[in-house]
Amino acid sequence: MVNWASSSCNKQPIVLYATTNPDLAKKCLRCCKGGTGFGDFIPAFVSFTADMRGYYLPDEAFLPAIDVALGAQNLFLAAETLGLSCCGLTWAQKDAVDEQRLRQLLNIPVQNQIIFNAVLGYPSKYYVTPIRKSTYKTLIVHK
Repeated sequence: MVNWASSSCNKQPIVLYATTNPDLAKKCLRCCKGGTGFGDFIPAFVSFTADMRGYYLPDEAFLPAIDVALGAQNLFLAAETLGLSCCGLTWAQKDAVDEQRLRQLLNIPVQNQIIFNAVLGYPSKYYVTPIRKSTYKTLIVHK
């Protein structure tokens, strides 16, 4: 699903590093900061990365994050249709120790920039989908 998403110049930079080993997933989760209180059982952990070798830096500095986010959106939507719940985790607050540890745990090579991480699994509770704003407030067509 991630490779079917649009990407700048069709670079398809997204590389996922994942584990379904609950013990390893828990160790990976400890590398992330923010709201990570999911309980003791983490069925799957995914690190969304971009292979940076196809980008011209610094001009394309923001494109890897955009490209990976587009692919992640496809994965999240597909997972939802299968009854899986996904939760993206911030990576903006990482430090050098967190990054090195996560790279070691999932064998992420240096040319792959970690954009963000996520956990996924079958939820024990389902929540009501929040109301979305009207399409009339989202799409403005000028004739």
